Amino acid sequence: MAAAYASLQEKRQWAIQYARSIRMLIEQKDGAAAYTRLQENAAGLHDYLASSSLDSLTKAVDKARAEYQKNQTQAQVTVATISNLLVQKKVDEAYATFKQKKPLLEHYLADDKLFTDLATQVSEAYKLLMERRRQAEQSLRDING
Repeated sequence: MAAAYASLQEKRQWAIQYARSIRMLIEQKDGAAAYTRLQENAAGLHDYLASSSLDSLTKAVDKARAEYQKNQTQAQVTVATISNLLVQKKVDEAYATFKQKKPLLEHYLADDKLFTDLATQVSEAYKLLMERRRQAEQSLRDING
């Protein structure tokens, strides 16, 4: 009897710790990972976590997941905007926008090839622009003697 109680307490402690790890993902604004983690052990949480705690956790995960998806969509829109600026040869504006939005892009698209490709395109375009400006300034100095 004591062993069964100890085992039950151990499983409840596991469920509490597992729920904390999910809440930590929510705090890190990683709703997608929180959702995945919740789904991985939903049955165990259902069995060993108080139903009110599980309901609260599920609601928090659903909210965090929706926020994550909204921000991920916003990051994808930002990528399209920056790409469009590059096509329009508005390199300064593309660079400034990328620099400003980089934390959003890194967080929501870091594992996406889209982010790394955009970072490379912006960096190369900006370097080329700076080189052309430097050459133009040198040409003006040469002309003006």
